[in-house]
Amino acid sequence: MSFFEPQDIPAGMFKEWWVRRSAKGSRSGSGEESEDEVDDLFEDDIILLGSCNLISAAGTGAGGAFLMHALVQLSIRRWIETRGIQGQYREGFYLFLLSAVQTLEKHTRSRPLAIKLLPHIDRVVKLPTEASNEAALRATLLSEAG
Repeated sequence: MSFFEPQDIPAGMFKEWWVRRSAKGSRSGSGEESEDEVDDLFEDDIILLGSCNLISAAGTGAGGAFLMHALVQLSIRRWIETRGIQGQYREGFYLFLLSAVQTLEKHTRSRPLAIKLLPHIDRVVKLPTEASNEAALRATLLSEAG
């Protein structure tokens, strides 16, 4: 969540990000949780983050969103930087946003949802790039987002 714009993170988009990130470190060890198990694990994590006041929810269902306090986000980003893994997180987020934009264009033509992506795209493209592949991903993302 450290690369999302802290306000108005679409719930569906955040869940997709969470599913992709957690699939790399499956809790069951098999990596093959059912959709209900994934939903339960996601909900458990959201409840934990909310009970610690790290995030809050705004709205419900498809129109729901999450809010993250900017200081929490800054702390997470600094933690990532001190471990020297910010490049891989930034690259993963570029790829995720690119996939989200392409999916919206192919399947939904949903202008309101596409507009909700713009603050997140704007935020990530303002980050400094450290590798040529990040610059190429940034250019592709900007081109696809229009």
